[in-house]
Amino acid sequence: MVKFTASIERNEAQGDDPLMQFVMCMLHSRTNAHLQHWMTASRSDHTALSFYYDGVVDLLDTFVESFQGQYGKLHDVMDGYVFPTGKPLDYFMYLANEIDTLRRQTGFPQDSWLQNIVDEMRALVSQTIYQLRELK
Repeated sequence: MVKFTASIERNEAQGDDPLMQFVMCMLHSRTNAHLQHWMTASRSDHTALSFYYDGVVDLLDTFVESFQGQYGKLHDVMDGYVFPTGKPLDYFMYLANEIDTLRRQTGFPQDSWLQNIVDEMRALVSQTIYQLRELK
C-alpha cells in the first residue's frame, strides 16, 4: 500500500505534500468564492460564485473522506490562508491551473476513483469560469 504523508509541513527529503496543498487550496477556494460573492457588484458574478461555493464543499468532503477510507486520516493541517486580490475570473483561472498541477505531482494519489472526484471539482471550476466570463 502506498503511504501518503497528508501533511503540508515542508519535508526537505520529500518536498511539499501536493495532497495537503490540494485539500487546503480547495477548502480555501470555498471561502474565497463566498467572500468574492459578497463583495461583487455584478449580479452574474454573484450568481456564479454562489454556484461554486455551494458545490465545492460536498465534492471536497467526498474526496477527503474517500482518501481517508483508503489511506488514513489527514494530519498536520496548517493554515496559510490568503484572500486573493483581483477579479473572481482571475482567481478561478489560477484555481484551474493549481488543480491541474497538483493532481499530477508525485505524492498525489492516482487512484482513478479519487481522480474522478478531482475531475468533478475541476469541472465545477470550469463551469464557474464559463459563468464568470460569458454570462454578463
